[in-house]
Amino acid sequence: MSVLSLSAVLQQQRTPPEEQIPGGADFLGNATFEADYTGADNSAQFKADPTGLMAFSYMQSILPRVSAGTEVIHIPGQINLMSAGIRYSSARSIFSLTGNNMLNATASYTFKPEKTKAEFCTELSVLPGQERWESLWSGGFRYEMKTSRFKAFVNSQGNVGSLLEEQINNFLRVTMCADMDYKKKVYKFGFGLTIAM
Repeated sequence: MSVLSLSAVLQQQRTPPEEQIPGGADFLGNATFEADYTGADNSAQFKADPTGLMAFSYMQSILPRVSAGTEVIHIPGQINLMSAGIRYSSARSIFSLTGNNMLNATASYTFKPEKTKAEFCTELSVLPGQERWESLWSGGFRYEMKTSRFKAFVNSQGNVGSLLEEQINNFLRVTMCADMDYKKKVYKFGFGLTIAM
């Protein structure tokens, strides 16, 4: 079964008095257009906004567990971004490899052990620097409990972070987080409270 959805959002706002042109309109308008297509073994998305930014992406299933895709982003006045990737997925793991025209390449692996609510992931990115190639490795995990969720990560630049969310009831959620940059000696801690009405 194929599904095509189209949406357009038109926004209008009153022109500030100092920007109004004699005899001109009192309102400014802009529109955002989006199109999504989902087929049996492929999908495509297109988006355009008033700034001239346009994005198109396409994903195609090649084999039952292997899919490949590409994305093109046009930014007015700047270089166009083009990327391509391939993904292998099984019942408990996902491996993906992506690259773009800026010579950045990323490989990632996610694993979810059987009969657990934990998920582990790791990622390696390689990108060109000013004088030599640079790389960044990161690893993390997520653990889901009945009313809470815990996430943590570490990377090769000396960053360590964690986040704990606790759902007190249907209306109240508490969030605590920490982000530590040992290389720059910057340590941040936060606390949040979400109330749903």
